[in-house]
Amino acid sequence: DGRPDALTDAHDGGEAFVAHVAIVRRLAATRAADLVAVDVGGLGGVIVPVGFYGDVATLVLAGPSLALDEHTRLVLRTLASLSGAALENAHLLESVNEANRRKDEFLAVLGHELRNPLAPVVTALELWAQRSARDPSAHDARDRKLYDVIHRQTQHMIRLVDDLLDISRITRGTLTLKRERVDVKDLVGRACELAS
Repeated sequence: DGRPDALTDAHDGGEAFVAHVAIVRRLAATRAADLVAVDVGGLGGVIVPVGFYGDVATLVLAGPSLALDEHTRLVLRTLASLSGAALENAHLLESVNEANRRKDEFLAVLGHELRNPLAPVVTALELWAQRSARDPSAHDARDRKLYDVIHRQTQHMIRLVDDLLDISRITRGTLTLKRERVDVKDLVGRACELAS
């Protein structure tokens, strides 16, 4: 009949109100495609459907002089569209943050899981070096060369795993920096070795 639907609920000094959720949902569900004019305790009001991800939420506005002329309808539809986009963006941000948190957890677990198998290799290399130090004739030059390759590559793997763990610590905000003096000659030598 063109008259606004009546909502009986509390309102705050005639300027704002909180409509009963069941009534708002019922009205929005029956006319989700367009604006719904309502009467709230003598106030003019409108229920604005806000679409996001195929669902419909409702935005309820009221005021003593709220008229639904074409300009107001255009403004409310624009508001509904922007509100829907904001809801979708908030949902996307939440999804991205959750995926990022899971990635950080994965990196931390991966770093620790990669470090575990390296421990016995490092121990075996240390035992080999100790034996060579006690008895230089225990290993020939070819063995020493193999040891050097395995030791160097193991140290490289340890540095990679440490870097992976550092990335995890950085993303969680738990990285601590240790300051120490270094010999620039050794630093350049190691960098050249890694580059070759």
